[in-house]
Amino acid sequence: MAKYHAVMTLAETAKFLQLSPKYIQKKVETGEIPGQHIGRAWRFSRTALEHWRISSAKNPPVMTLAEAARFLRLPPKYVQEKVLSGEIPGQRIGRAWRFSSAALGGWLRYKNSRRELQKQIGVFKNDETFLPMVKKSTKNVVALVMINDATS
Repeated sequence: MAKYHAVMTLAETAKFLQLSPKYIQKKVETGEIPGQHIGRAWRFSRTALEHWRISSAKNPPVMTLAEAARFLRLPPKYVQEKVLSGEIPGQRIGRAWRFSSAALGGWLRYKNSRRELQKQIGVFKNDETFLPMVKKSTKNVVALVMINDATS
């Protein structure tokens, strides 16, 4: 995956979004894509574009395994295992995995949340720093109960 700067040019943004520069310029002018016209140049915040891609309902973005793992805040290897077992929606195209953010969002909203979180928390079972961090926060009482259930 290519490295992108925090602030990108129109050409870099076109590569990042895999859209034509003309299309991006048109959508920025109508306010559909976040960007700034500075003098004669266009500049785009990578963070704002990532949020736009994820929240865009008209044309749900397609994500790679690494992007889906970041979106779900899980290790890529764990996401791949769950896709292979059919627990997380995804498609293998050749050697690459692709994920629809709309499908992942729907999966997160409609799955049995407690059971799925317990399975996911199992990823942290051997992480010595995770449980003390959660115990410090009184707001995470429910998470603490689920962690204890999952690690017991």
